[in-house]
Amino acid sequence: MKYNFINIFLKIIEFLYKIIKICEDIGKAVQCLNTLFLLLQPFLVPILKIRN
Repeated sequence: MKYNFINIFLKIIEFLYKIIKICEDIGKAVQCLNTLFLLLQPFLVPILKIRN
């Protein structure tokens, strides 16, 4: 179970890294990260609650 969670986490990081790379090319990395955070917030909050 723990290994599976780590695997998923790494996949998410890899995915975010690709998006950030694309955003850097456009030159709006900070704006993009802010938008990403807002989009991911609904998903991150339950995950953090489950872990605690």
